[in-house]
Amino acid sequence: MALGNCADMMSMLSIETKHLINKGFHNLKNPFFVNLSEKNAFSMNNKINHMSVAFYVAPYINAICRSGTVEEKTLTFESMLKHKAFKMLPSTKRGHATGEMEQLV
Repeated sequence: MALGNCADMMSMLSIETKHLINKGFHNLKNPFFVNLSEKNAFSMNNKINHMSVAFYVAPYINAICRSGTVEEKTLTFESMLKHKAFKMLPSTKRGHATGEMEQLV
């Protein structure tokens, strides 16, 4: 599963590009993107724009694409899908009790 660079920068000089990006940020519905934005709200100064996303959301997506395992890439992709994002899975976090569950996203 080769995804390449998933979240690279592009020129914002085109007014059409700016409009499409701002419209997309205004209508955020992707569970994974919303969750990452909420987790980084302090660093992003509670503002979702092209610069805050470029520095505080996109690097996480790029990290998974570039060095994640196939399983991690699959979990990331599934967490971007509304019908799979809130599926309950056994927690693998350090310190969690055996059998504890968490949402995929």
